[in-house]
Amino acid sequence: MKDVARVIKERYPDLSASAYESRRKVVLKWLRNKPKIEMQCSLKNGSSKKKAWPAGVGTKLPLEVEKELVVWVNDLRKDGVPISTKMLALQAQELATENGIESFSASWRWRRRHCAIDANIGEVDSDDDIEVNEVDEE
Repeated sequence: MKDVARVIKERYPDLSASAYESRRKVVLKWLRNKPKIEMQCSLKNGSSKKKAWPAGVGTKLPLEVEKELVVWVNDLRKDGVPISTKMLALQAQELATENGIESFSASWRWRRRHCAIDANIGEVDSDDDIEVNEVDEE
């Protein structure tokens, strides 16, 4: 504990009392997590990361898989089939599994990025809707 105080005073000599306490808590947290920090730093590119995410968090689909998903969506659009959030997520997970990406989860953030929250995507206007819209515009 004395070492922590000494290090903080040496590295940050002009800290106020509240800033000192905050810095002390950070240093103590680093000491508690020292094994995790050392393990992360030993990984390839691990030392450049500020946060270590668990496996599967932030897993992205490769470009080829994304393209397959786009083809699937466009095929359904041509047929006028609305695509729900669940449909998009299930298809993405299926494509990920087929391509050996077991950790992909199609999280709500992923679905939001792919325009599938609170709406059906891929809906095509029927010919009647298009004609009504054209009449309204005239």
